[in-house]
Amino acid sequence: VTPETQQEFMDAIFHLTAVVAPLHFPVLVADPLIEDSPVVGASSGFLELTGFSFPEVLGRNARFLLEGVPEAEVSRSARKDASNYCETVRWPGLVGMPHTLLWQQNARKDGSLFWNFYMLACVQVTPD
Repeated sequence: VTPETQQEFMDAIFHLTAVVAPLHFPVLVADPLIEDSPVVGASSGFLELTGFSFPEVLGRNARFLLEGVPEAEVSRSARKDASNYCETVRWPGLVGMPHTLLWQQNARKDGSLFWNFYMLACVQVTPD
């Protein structure tokens, strides 16, 4: 990674955060083009729902929401579908892809559980 591409990435995250952060409904944005699909954006609605702060989620894989969920409550099919979606998004030359909807029990920072009905969608972000 060159300093120029790193700066472009940081500019894109800054732009994305400015757009997503003020949203009052839960939105979590991860970048599947980076190893382990780290979180690069979160809305105020997501932070309020989960009890996490932005620095606590930035750079982590969304699997952190499974910490504290009993193993029997973790949907293996939702995890596999999410993994497959992120792998497919990495295909060279892919311009777009239909979204997918998944259902999974997750845990808030305080350990309380909630059902998460979430959508994975391929979104292109540009700094301008």
